[in-house]
Amino acid sequence: MFLRTTRSTTLLIHICSFLAIVFITSGNAFAQSEVTDLTQKEVLSILEGKNRQDNNYVLIDVRSPGEFNAGHIASAVNIPHHAILKNISLLDPYLKKNIVFYCQSGRRVSMVTDLLKDLDYKNLYHLDGDFLGWQSSQLDIIN
Repeated sequence: MFLRTTRSTTLLIHICSFLAIVFITSGNAFAQSEVTDLTQKEVLSILEGKNRQDNNYVLIDVRSPGEFNAGHIASAVNIPHHAILKNISLLDPYLKKNIVFYCQSGRRVSMVTDLLKDLDYKNLYHLDGDFLGWQSSQLDIIN
């Protein structure tokens, strides 16, 4: 009886070890959240809805309401970075979307996306050049 239990236990240990190795070496086992930079051209393409998947994006401006009201990118939603840092649930309506963040120069986006990466959020994007780059390229701004 003892020998039979030992064989079963040994077999179970081998199976568990094998599954652990497969899990650890698989690409998704410890996939880290990343933030992908999008060019202005890519964001324009998304805003124009040229691809079917483009309606699965939301553009979030993390600047202050005053900055947002002074000028922002069309269809952007304003959620200030300090509000997100204090209450992450403000992003809940957008969790099933690809979130593209921008601020004035990138500093506030980094603060937000660093937190989101730590919390293992996925589908995070950043407008390369932020609002300053958008303005310097003389792209459309809503006042």
